[in-house]
Amino acid sequence: MRAFALVAVIVFACSDSGTQSIDAPARSPDSGSPPLDVNAVTVTITSHGAGLAGVKAYFTTADNATTTMRETDATGMTGYDLGSGGYVTVVDAFGKGSDGHHSLQTWAGVMPRDQLVLDDPAGANTNFSYEIDTVASGYEYDATTLCSDGVPGNGQLFVTTGSASAQGASTTACSTPDVYISVEDMGSNLLAGLWVPAANVGSGSIDLTADPFVKFVPATYSYTNLPANSQTRFDVEQVNATGTIFTGGLPTPTLGPGTASANVPQAPLFPNMTSLVDTVIITPSDQHDIQTWSQTATTSYSLDVSNVLLPEIMATPTFDYGSGVLAWTAGSGAVPDAVFAQLVFVNDPMVDSWELVAPYGSNALQFPTIPGIAPASTDTLQTLVQLMKVFDGYDSFRARYYVGSTARRVGSGEAVFVVRKN
Repeated sequence: MRAFALVAVIVFACSDSGTQSIDAPARSPDSGSPPLDVNAVTVTITSHGAGLAGVKAYFTTADNATTTMRETDATGMTGYDLGSGGYVTVVDAFGKGSDGHHSLQTWAGVMPRDQLVLDDPAGANTNFSYEIDTVASGYEYDATTLCSDGVPGNGQLFVTTGSASAQGASTTACSTPDVYISVEDMGSNLLAGLWVPAANVGSGSIDLTADPFVKFVPATYSYTNLPANSQTRFDVEQVNATGTIFTGGLPTPTLGPGTASANVPQAPLFPNMTSLVDTVIITPSDQHDIQTWSQTATTSYSLDVSNVLLPEIMATPTFDYGSGVLAWTAGSGAVPDAVFAQLVFVNDPMVDSWELVAPYGSNALQFPTIPGIAPASTDTLQTLVQLMKVFDGYDSFRARYYVGSTARRVGSGEAVFVVRKN
């Protein structure tokens, strides 16, 4: 069984930018769609599962010296023989913002034959009704629907105790969603769950009375070496290719510091699902998010966090508008191997935001030069930096990083994911 670990640090900051400006070099973008070389890097852009044509993608060499532009074809794909270590930047993948300004998304450190993917999932805007047999002492029924190319739908139903059956409603992004319904009593204690994969709701309603709820079972979660002045909570989730469902946990941060444990009810692992324990450790300035992936749902979980946490980012990251370099100072901790950054340019006349995912090499990121597109230095800059550690390395998730579902972006198997935010 393959295993990997992902560790991340997120930092939010807001600061007024300096007064420098950047002039894009006078490069003439190539046009047309020549046949792709066998070693070409490709990027495919889809919305609701359909390819988007005419989207501009810029392929920049690793030394940030040469940029070539290509447009996506009718399938949403384009590509270029870029070589190793370069950048691929998509501009306005799903259209410009309402203000007419640009949004950019960049992959750095790409390799020959990479197949990059950018997807805009369908909205959960179709309603359907369902009928269920109720659970003894059940009061609140929360429905979640998952589709392979859609955002999760949801619905909520409150039932008078003693009712044998009930009817509720939910939303969905497709006609055959995976349906999950969890049940709580009036004290918000989880009691049971109902999982129906590929439920046919195309007619607008579905009868689930023949599908039994599965009782939750008690589980013990133990932690050691929680940071000083911290509070910890955790979610127990299950994941498949369509998304994530909540199946237990301790939603309020009440554990720690030091050694702590909690007994909570959780759902047994449903068929063809992966178990995910998401532990959130909150300190005065940071948030650590540790996710453990497993093919089994254990009822006895333990985690020693002493060697897991990534270094803090010690001060607000700074962006040099002239060089396009985002830099920060980091403390001590486990060594990251990937980094994600988001720059939001408030009141900028041209660029709204720029996202970049890259292999981690130092406490700095080079943003590529895009001909004719550059933020002004008179805006107000907001930054987000996320450091990550992945057992299989950056190569294991680079291509699908911008795919919306965590399950589709990271994959399944045994893994640990850690996030810190300040």
